[in-house]
Amino acid sequence: MELAEQNKWKSKIIEIAQGLGFVAVGFTSANPIEGLEQFLEKRRESGYYTPFEEKEFDRRVDVKKVWSECETVVVLAYPLPFTIGPGDKEGALSRSAVGIDYHKVVKEKLDSLIMGMLEAGWAYEMPKTQVDTG
Repeated sequence: MELAEQNKWKSKIIEIAQGLGFVAVGFTSANPIEGLEQFLEKRRESGYYTPFEEKEFDRRVDVKKVWSECETVVVLAYPLPFTIGPGDKEGALSRSAVGIDYHKVVKEKLDSLIMGMLEAGWAYEMPKTQVDTG
């Protein structure tokens, strides 16, 4: 894809994403992330590892280990709704623990983003999506 076409699609993706409620949109290459493997290893050694995370670091550091044809990664931020604060003698819960599972909400929004891209004429490799647990 030529630079002018890339810029056109970046603008179109931002427009569609913002219309769906995403509050930030960024683009980066699919190159491996320098220093991430060492960071993840230190995190695991410190006990900050969850069972939801991919255990093979190379799959988290290099997107091409998961999607070999990937050239660009689009990163989006979707706001979690505010929750009601805790009452007297109640504990606070994370926003992500209240209401509909945000993985499902964001996945539906990503599916709508892809539909919007297709409707706008996207004729390239079919985009793949994931919500933070990949």
